[in-house]
Amino acid sequence: MSQDKKTGAESVRWDHTQLYADLNDPKIDTDLDACEALIKQMGALKGKLSTKLGEVLTLDQKLERTSYDLGVYSLLLLSENPDNTKAQQMASKVAERLGSLQAVHTTYISIEIAAISDADYQALLKSDKVVAHHKPMLDNIRKNAQYQLSEDQEAMLAHLGPYGPGVMGDYRELLESELTFLIPIEGKKRKSRVRLTEALDILEKSKDRAYRKTVLLIINKTFNDTKFDRFSTKALNSSMGLKATMDKMRGYDPANPMQAKNLGNMIDDATVEALHDAGKTRGAASCAEFYRLKAAILNKADGVPAGTPLEWSDRNAPMPLNSDDKVSWADCMTDVKAAYGAFSPTLLSLVERMESENWIDAPYVPGKQGGAYNCSGPYSGGDKSWNFLNYLGTRRDVMTVAHELGHGVHGLLALEAQGELMWHAPMPYAETASIFAEMLTFTHMLKQPMNDAEKLDLLMGKINDFMNSAVRQLSFSEFERAIHTHRRTKGELSEDDFNGYFMEASKMFYGTEGDVFNYDEAQMKRMWCYVGHFYNAFYVYAYAFGELFTQALFAKKDDFGDKFEPMYLDLLRSGGTRNAVELTKPFGLDPTKPEFWNAGFDVVDGWIAEADALAKKLNMV
Repeated sequence: MSQDKKTGAESVRWDHTQLYADLNDPKIDTDLDACEALIKQMGALKGKLSTKLGEVLTLDQKLERTSYDLGVYSLLLLSENPDNTKAQQMASKVAERLGSLQAVHTTYISIEIAAISDADYQALLKSDKVVAHHKPMLDNIRKNAQYQLSEDQEAMLAHLGPYGPGVMGDYRELLESELTFLIPIEGKKRKSRVRLTEALDILEKSKDRAYRKTVLLIINKTFNDTKFDRFSTKALNSSMGLKATMDKMRGYDPANPMQAKNLGNMIDDATVEALHDAGKTRGAASCAEFYRLKAAILNKADGVPAGTPLEWSDRNAPMPLNSDDKVSWADCMTDVKAAYGAFSPTLLSLVERMESENWIDAPYVPGKQGGAYNCSGPYSGGDKSWNFLNYLGTRRDVMTVAHELGHGVHGLLALEAQGELMWHAPMPYAETASIFAEMLTFTHMLKQPMNDAEKLDLLMGKINDFMNSAVRQLSFSEFERAIHTHRRTKGELSEDDFNGYFMEASKMFYGTEGDVFNYDEAQMKRMWCYVGHFYNAFYVYAYAFGELFTQALFAKKDDFGDKFEPMYLDLLRSGGTRNAVELTKPFGLDPTKPEFWNAGFDVVDGWIAEADALAKKLNMV
């Protein structure tokens, strides 16, 4: 695939000199020293939190600002180039030094907070404004005190933290960034070596059915030929084994490997089960309807007999009416900003700030880390929001830009309202603003002048993205549940075990063999091994939660009229202080009820029906 056609994103690079001039900047060591001093000051208050809790929290706020600079600077550099040895060394130096100091001096804090008597705690809430502000966080610590270990044990774990599963995940990212795939250039006799980001992009852009299949076969074969799947098997086994050991030590339910994540996400287990159940029933049914429609359109366009199942390589295939034209970066930002601005001047101003402050790194560059993310935070020079992209000019890329900027506005609003210690929402709620921003952009684009074919293309792309956010991520979550259960009850998994569980989870959500898809194992059985989120156990269901949560919320927008925008901004400003029930109550929603989750699938079913009618009108099925 040629990347010759420019998008205008090539020069849109972030300016991380706002943090440090370079890796030799003496301010790095100065900031490390400042963090050490703050940590030691916090340590000096041990045994005094029943009267000095506010002082510890104030010191912790200062520590967060300075340490965030140090942690994120190396992250930004490694995102640009995962093989940057000096940045790796800086990241290791910071994590090890601060981790060791915190193990010695601050491990006591959460234990002592939980041990404060109710009378003393209530007195602090009344007399100390800092303590009162942080009540949601403190209440949560006290609520989950039963899962804390002794101070010596917590200190030991803090010492070991820098060498934990995150190291394996980081190394996996490095190996993935160095992988190349020898793929035939479409329409030509020669081959080209491409990175994983480009290889996966082919599956979303090529209209040649046989070519897509060839590319996916090569991706899976390369994972095996390079032993990337073997490394991933060992690394993920190690990560899961450590988690199982930690869960046992802390007293989490051994029958529920998700319990720790659910508590961290401020979601009860029953709600998480209801989400997964909805995915396996309503989600699977919606998925089948959509891919049957997609199969009918592609089969007719390709001259394939009606009813022929799709290959796995067709899952993200473009519509036959899709244009090969790329969306320029300028046009992308025009559409995204117009969508934000039509809903909320406040949100638009934050997007413009991220753009003007050079907090966006947009272009795809060979060797750059794949994917996209937002990293907001309380930096010492003021709150910032970095946005990492690999923009190739697809319509999906436009939605990705809207998505990551949504995370950005969420972070900036919550930082301002909640401060350094409570701004970050748990992952399921952190996805709300990003998916809401996608919906704003989608509905804005639907209102633009277009013919039926263009509207069908836009609808099919959005439904495809919904399936990837909701159904695919829940299939990933079921895969995780299976492999974590196996790891706890049967020991280490083999490559074949991982492959088998991945195939089973895929069929659970995408249908039985031959119904909608042919499950060619040579195409897909190793596709689990490039999903980095598996190293942060049960992270993935947050995407499905956020998608369906947001669809239910977005559906209420017109009901509240002008009142909705301030209500929504208030939700974003909550950061990590409220759970799902508390967040949705003002909108008349209840995520503990099955109809809450079904509402999200009602939305997508409406899109599918509209797309089906357009396809029939255009004689495409």
